[in-house]
Amino acid sequence: MIPTHRRIAVLSLKGGVGKTTTAVLLGSVLASERESRVIAVDANPDRGTLRDRLVLQSDLTLRDLADSAASIDRYTQLRQYVSVNESRLHVLTGSDTPTSPIGAEADGYKAVAGLLEQYYDIALTDCGTGLNLPGMESVLSLTDQVIIVLEPALDAARSAHSTLSWLSQNGYRHLADKAIVVVSRVDRKSAGDKEIAELEAQFGDRAGGVVRVPFDEHLAKGGVVRLEKLRERTRSSYRKLALLSVEGLARLG
Repeated sequence: MIPTHRRIAVLSLKGGVGKTTTAVLLGSVLASERESRVIAVDANPDRGTLRDRLVLQSDLTLRDLADSAASIDRYTQLRQYVSVNESRLHVLTGSDTPTSPIGAEADGYKAVAGLLEQYYDIALTDCGTGLNLPGMESVLSLTDQVIIVLEPALDAARSAHSTLSWLSQNGYRHLADKAIVVVSRVDRKSAGDKEIAELEAQFGDRAGGVVRVPFDEHLAKGGVVRLEKLRERTRSSYRKLALLSVEGLARLG
């Protein structure tokens, strides 16, 4: 049981590893199977792909909500800014063109985060690629848990270790210690089970948990992702990720 509103940041140091897909499917599992009210937020300055992962019902963006946050005092007002997928995950998208993220203005990001806190149990932030982007300080300062997504490759493992080290050395040791590492096999030809098992072992003692996501044809196609279209093995991976996330968030209380 999550005692209060929690925020999860989904990170990677490299694009194309399944970061946004992880945010959407984790949120979909949490929303549909745990009946939590969950929202995924696009904080990527480089035209994030969160808007491509579901059928949009609203053209309004994170920037629009930041501009109006002070005047919103009812859920019905907030609802016009978000879209919802088949799993009841709510999504607040970013701009359709590259732009400065709302996190670049600390007060604006915090206003949006404070507003969402009133109406959602969990907020997932789909971050840009990297840790030194404008606005990351605002995101991380409000985050309760981080998920680091990487592909099964040696250089990706080094990047993930670098991410954990950076967090520990820059005032976010509490996030590094409880971080969940997702090894996402986005390419059928990527490392085999033995190599992936070795990667999992690397992070077993350093992170709060490791989850392996297998290759899945539905995810390889890109575009809109639907939980019910995944192979059972893939769904089980995201259920494990959801369980680890909820356990970690509950312990924070």
